[in-house]
Amino acid sequence: MSYFKAGQEHYLKKEYKEAMDCFIHGIAESDSIACLAWLGSCYEYGLGVPEDLVVAKDLYAGAYKVMFTSERRNELGTWIQEHLERLKDIPVYDTMCKFIEGVGNVKVIRRLETPYDPQLRYNLDELVVTIQSRSSLYRGFAFAQVNVPEMARTWTCDGERRFFDGYTLDTDLFSLKVLRGKTDRYTSSLDGRNCHVYFPQNANLDYIYIQQSILKKVRNLLVKRAQVALPPILKEVADRIGTTFQNCEVTSAVRDYLAYNYGQGKKIIFSVDAVQLPMDSVEALCIHELTHNFVTNHSSDFYNKMIELGGEAPYRRDQNIRYKGKWPYLKFI
Repeated sequence: MSYFKAGQEHYLKKEYKEAMDCFIHGIAESDSIACLAWLGSCYEYGLGVPEDLVVAKDLYAGAYKVMFTSERRNELGTWIQEHLERLKDIPVYDTMCKFIEGVGNVKVIRRLETPYDPQLRYNLDELVVTIQSRSSLYRGFAFAQVNVPEMARTWTCDGERRFFDGYTLDTDLFSLKVLRGKTDRYTSSLDGRNCHVYFPQNANLDYIYIQQSILKKVRNLLVKRAQVALPPILKEVADRIGTTFQNCEVTSAVRDYLAYNYGQGKKIIFSVDAVQLPMDSVEALCIHELTHNFVTNHSSDFYNKMIELGGEAPYRRDQNIRYKGKWPYLKFI
C-alpha cells in the first residue's frame, strides 16, 4: 500500500497523527502531490497538529507547482486551487526553521539550482536542507525527519558507538584521538601517525550531523595518512614478490573495494579505508592487487598465483577481508 493510501485510511478514521506520519514519508520519498495536499489540510484545520496556515499554504502551493497542467484540472487540482485562493493573503517564504525531535534544529531553504533530491548541509547548531525553488519547504523538513533518524540508527563511528570527547582509535598505521576544542570550529592535525580532530566546544554530540562533521575531518586526515603510509608498503611488497607498479594513488571517494589494479600495474588505487586495516591485512591486499599483474581475473589461476607469490597466510587473510565482512573500523557514508 502506498504511503498516501495508508495515510488516507488513517485520516478518514480520524487517526491524524498516524495519517501525518504516512504523508510525511510520502513527501520525503517521492514529493507525493496527494500527500502534500492532505498534509496541508491537517495544518489548515489543526488535525493532529496545531493550526498553521503558513505551512498549509506552503504545502498546497508545493503540490500545485509540481502538477502537470492536465492534473490541475482534475478534482484534486481544483480542490488545491480552492484552498490556495482561500489562503491568498497568507505570506509565502523561501526559508523556514523548525526543531524536529530526534533531528535537532532544521533550516530549509528554497534555491533555484538545487537538484531534485533535497541536499543536506551540517552547521554547528542546525541542519540546513536546500530544495528546489518549486518544492514545498515542508519537503525539506519531511526529508530530514525521515532520513536523518535512520542515519542515526544505522551509523556509528566504529560499529559500536559514536564519537565522544576523548575517543581514541589505535591501529597499526595511525593513532586517532577526537577531543573537544576551545573554539567554535572543527580543526585537525597530523603528526606522523598521530591524528587529532577537535570539535567545537559547544557542539552537541547527540546530533548525527555533528558526528558526521567529525567523521568528515577524520576522513580527510586518514586520506593524508594513507597517502604517506600505503605506497611504501606496496613498494616493499612488490620488491619482495618480484614485481613492479608504475603509480600508487589513494582515493578519498567512498568505494566498495579496498584497492584496484589498473592496467596490470600501471596504477594501484587504494581506498582510504585500507589504511585502517592491520599491517598483515594491508600486505595481503597488496599481494592480491600485484597478483593482477600476472592474472587479470579472479579465477583459480589467480589464487594459485597469489599463493605462489605470497604464501598461504596472505591468501587466507585476503579472503577474510573480502568475504567475511571484516571491514575497517570507521564507516564513511
